[in-house]
Amino acid sequence: MHIKSITLQGFKTYNEATTITFSEGCTCIIGHNGSGKSNILLAFSFVLGEIGNSAAERRLLLHEGVHGRVASGFVELILDNASRRLCMYDADSVVIRRSFSAEVDEITLQGTAVT
Repeated sequence: MHIKSITLQGFKTYNEATTITFSEGCTCIIGHNGSGKSNILLAFSFVLGEIGNSAAERRLLLHEGVHGRVASGFVELILDNASRRLCMYDADSVVIRRSFSAEVDEITLQGTAVT
């Protein structure tokens, strides 16, 4: 199993929907200073529920541009499940999505809300 892609929208420096795809094996994230590398790593922690569990934390994770902070955002992680390591899902890909605003926080797994 490996991470196929991560999509961020309205998250930190990523205002527009941005998808980053990963290959199986070793992956590096490189870029200039200030290009958002650390925010990609924060997005992994966020979508897996390690950070952003309070309204104050989520507010700080929303993209803030020249026109102010966006109202909502999401991070979506797609895992390759061709090997069926996640045996409870008979699908080649498993999608974890966390949609959020300062007030709302919803995590879905294969389109079904989870708590």
